[in-house]
Amino acid sequence: DLSQAWEPYKAAKLALDNILHKQNVYDVINHYANAVKTLNGRLLKYLTKGVLDERFVMNNIRVLMHCVRDCNVSLRWFLLHRTTMHRKYRELIRKAVGVEQLLDLMTNTAQFELQLKNLLQQLLASKEERWEHYKLEAKTRLQDLSEYFSGERALTRVKKNSNLQQWFQKLADQVSSLDFSNPVVAGRNIAHLIRHLEEVEQFHQIESSMQVKAFLADTREYMTLMIRTANITDSVLADLETISDFAYACEVINDYTSHLHHRIKSKPSTVLLLRATFLKLSSILSLPLVRITQCGSKDDISVAEYYSRNLVRYIRKVLEVVPKSVFNTLALIIDLLTHKMKPVPTKIERLHLQNYAQLNERYTLARATHQVSVFTRGILNMKTTLVGIVQLDPRQLLEDGIRKELVQRIASALHTQLVFGSSKRIEFEHKLKSLGDQLTGFKRSFEYIQDYIHMYGLKIWQGEISRII
Repeated sequence: DLSQAWEPYKAAKLALDNILHKQNVYDVINHYANAVKTLNGRLLKYLTKGVLDERFVMNNIRVLMHCVRDCNVSLRWFLLHRTTMHRKYRELIRKAVGVEQLLDLMTNTAQFELQLKNLLQQLLASKEERWEHYKLEAKTRLQDLSEYFSGERALTRVKKNSNLQQWFQKLADQVSSLDFSNPVVAGRNIAHLIRHLEEVEQFHQIESSMQVKAFLADTREYMTLMIRTANITDSVLADLETISDFAYACEVINDYTSHLHHRIKSKPSTVLLLRATFLKLSSILSLPLVRITQCGSKDDISVAEYYSRNLVRYIRKVLEVVPKSVFNTLALIIDLLTHKMKPVPTKIERLHLQNYAQLNERYTLARATHQVSVFTRGILNMKTTLVGIVQLDPRQLLEDGIRKELVQRIASALHTQLVFGSSKRIEFEHKLKSLGDQLTGFKRSFEYIQDYIHMYGLKIWQGEISRII
């Protein structure tokens, strides 16, 4: 906090006091608070399925990059300024934007950056192919127009115009010679060609022909796509990496772990956004490695491994709430399957069918099962992710978490039930029956949800029971 760090230095403190007056602080807080609300709305629009595709990115790359920059600037401002030592300003900042809005901005920004990065990588991988395709289409249309005005093409019935014929052929040759290695020069040349094509439409012989105007419009469209393709360069991807840097949050992010846990519990679909958030957190590794890499030190691998393991430890800490939430949902499933759901016989008389329907209970069971499947889908959607130099397998992560939570639940049940207040046989039998019902409920629920969590539930159950007993 500079307001305290610069306290011993009079000139620095005086310079800081010049901008830390009340009205200026209010204006800056309101500016960023309004920005967060606006940016959250824009991110939801961009993240709507079907909006962010290759054509949209090519046509709006500058707007999208500005949005990424604004999101990261606002996120950085609030994450850092919420920790100020000035109590009054800290309360104002925290009141202006709540934690939920800030987490929305963080997770949605990370997801937006990930999708944009993937699309840019796809565009760069197919850049040469796209360029050649668009160039060929534009060149072919210009050659067709040149042949059209030769007056020798069948079924055209157009008067020969050697000037237009030569002009279109010259444009076709210019398009053929274009190269995307220098996007600035290529873009300038293509812009000149597009302007010439717009001007030539004013000629009477062209203005009166809808077919020629359609060809010219298509040619301009392909030339515009050539400009868009040339503008997608490695520097755009490098800028995105720099803008989305999250190294400043290596300490601050710990303050939001409990909020992430609460968010995952109350809104299971949040898990689907966690992979992007964790990948954004991976940029924390870049800060300590910059100087080590620059000086060519051999310690870069050991340092990267140290920070990678710390990051994996934090990811495990965030995700440990998922198995707990799964087991809390399992408790509801256990209660339904053990005490409320009637076992359905092989044959039922039609008169008694309604007694076995239990529509409300089955709806509750289906909703609980869906919650479990959403948690699992969010974890498995992470795929095998490289966090720094450590590979993170989400399937193994989920299985380890479920095994750990299962052991704790079984051990807790054994510890609670196998305590006898007296030596009476009735109490002994009652305790054992209660324990048996509880463990049977665990087993049945695991058998029920194993298909939804993509794991061998009974195998996990039998392995952990034999390990405990």
